[in-house]
Amino acid sequence: VFQWPEDVGAAAFRRGSSVWIVFDRRTAINLAPLRAQGAPLIDRIEQLPITGATVLRIKTKPGINPSARREGFDWVMEFRRQPIRPQQQVTIQAKADVDAGPQLIFPTVEPGNLINVFDPEIGDTIRVAAYKEPGLGVNGIRRYPEFQILPSAQGVVIETFSDELLLDRSFDGFQLSSPEGLHISAVSPETPVTSGPQ
Repeated sequence: VFQWPEDVGAAAFRRGSSVWIVFDRRTAINLAPLRAQGAPLIDRIEQLPITGATVLRIKTKPGINPSARREGFDWVMEFRRQPIRPQQQVTIQAKADVDAGPQLIFPTVEPGNLINVFDPEIGDTIRVAAYKEPGLGVNGIRRYPEFQILPSAQGVVIETFSDELLLDRSFDGFQLSSPEGLHISAVSPETPVTSGPQ
């Protein structure tokens, strides 16, 4: 249980051998009780120094993944042997903008903040959109020529292959765009997804 005194957005996902828990507010987490409680399922847990966010990287036993729910302002991340998948798939829409070209839109009534997270194991930066509504994430991986959307139990996580991609937040969600327009015309957001890491 991660206790918060205010409304905080979150993301929870797996990348490689690690599970990531991200909150869009910064606080220092006492890791000792988390290590003790998670000992049967978790090998290592660390907090990364990310400005403006609380980012935990967790090395779990094989097949152990979190699910996300809320109790008031508190976030409950329950780890068990299960695939990394949300309770509900986030909405992903393709939009053709006359000036900006094709974009991907992630509408939500409660968008959290955007966090750029450096992954020290791989050496790149992933872009995380935190959601305040619990259980909203991406079921399976969606691959596009310039980026991919990673599987998540909570929030949206973009792994980019181009420095020109822009992930922006608005009052009603998030949008992914590029100055030249995204190359997504041949890939619909509704197409079947590849099974993500388990």
